[in-house]
Amino acid sequence: MTQGSSVELQCSQSSSDQNMYWYHQRSSAGIQLIMFSVYMSVPERGKNISGRFTSTRPKTENITLSISQAEESDTDVQCQSQQKVSQWPSQTLMTQGSSVELQCIQSSSDTYMYWYCQQSSTEIHLIMLSVYKNEPERGKNISGRFTSTRPKTENITLSISQAEESDTDVQCQSQQKVSQWPSQTLMTQGSSVELQCSQSSSDTYMYWYCQQSSTEIHLIMLSVYMSEPERGKNISGRFTSTRPKTENITLSISQAEESDTDSLPRSEVLSWFSFVVEPG
Repeated sequence: MTQGSSVELQCSQSSSDQNMYWYHQRSSAGIQLIMFSVYMSVPERGKNISGRFTSTRPKTENITLSISQAEESDTDVQCQSQQKVSQWPSQTLMTQGSSVELQCIQSSSDTYMYWYCQQSSTEIHLIMLSVYKNEPERGKNISGRFTSTRPKTENITLSISQAEESDTDVQCQSQQKVSQWPSQTLMTQGSSVELQCSQSSSDTYMYWYCQQSSTEIHLIMLSVYMSEPERGKNISGRFTSTRPKTENITLSISQAEESDTDSLPRSEVLSWFSFVVEPG
């Protein structure tokens, strides 16, 4: 945008989450809520947000944001159907035996906040769990070297003492972590692939869906608890899925086609998967 111009942004979600947010993050240390909408109510501005920002919620799945008389500070505007979580430092270099403190903030006031680590592409380990502002509790088999505080509903800290080589990929969420692998893969037309997804919590619902354009989202598979996953409307029998554990779901695609792109798993947190199909 050029300074003084106007723009309209649009956002859609694959589910029907009641809450949708527009926010921006101007630095690694702060998140500012722009607009907040509950169900299909008229979106409300966040604290100290200019009247230059207006928003509509025409459907449960959609929200718009209009910005008039653009300013240089109108950058890094994003949309979520779950709140934004930011941590700092986002990356840090530690020597073995040293100490570090990490901080995390969320844009809403979610009851639950988590610290977890993912030391491989297949395993997620809960480090700390905090419910509201209660003293955070360690996950199973987590060392006493990890301590945590929850000074406010929106903030949580994590201190690591006597750092070890395995203390890597530590992250914070106010919703559970969803991870899928491979995150990207290259397939030839007609070939097959199996995708796997795990969540850090035990959410009842897990989904696979694809977004073949910026405006259309299609449900591929839906699993309720550990029942056999069901296909979405008009989904080919080339797609099959299993739910071996509450925390895990798989998706198998046979006889790959060019349209089998941008497949995503979903629990409570959106997490993108994409692959490219090359003609055979």
